[in-house]
Amino acid sequence: MILRLSLLVAAAALAAACGPVQSVTVIWEASSAIEGARAAEAQKLAPYEYTSAELYLDKALEEQSYADFEPAIVYGTQAVQMARKAKELAQQSGKTPTAPLTPDEGATIEGGVEKQPAAPTPPPADDPTAPVIVPVPQQ
Repeated sequence: MILRLSLLVAAAALAAACGPVQSVTVIWEASSAIEGARAAEAQKLAPYEYTSAELYLDKALEEQSYADFEPAIVYGTQAVQMARKAKELAQQSGKTPTAPLTPDEGATIEGGVEKQPAAPTPPPADDPTAPVIVPVPQQ
């Protein structure tokens, strides 16, 4: 009888410790996934998913600070999923994010509308001093 009671108490203590351990693990995993998404420049290429991941992580940390471990695990899991989706979308886009031109870089604003500078004209084909431009294939 005493053995059964001690096993029951040990099982209850172990189950009670699972919430904090799981929440820390999930939050760490979410932080890692967000860093991976950031490395893939997901904040520019998949901004909705990336921002969602960060906000879910913030909420998971908040819930964990209140010792509400179950919601912390749920929000942390959502953060992991959104960060992975953001990274995947950023990698699938295959693009490098480009920032819009500022007035310092050649754009002008006329009548409240931004005007981009005209594309440079290539040098004449018969100019022997003209640089040779070789296109690089996209991967």
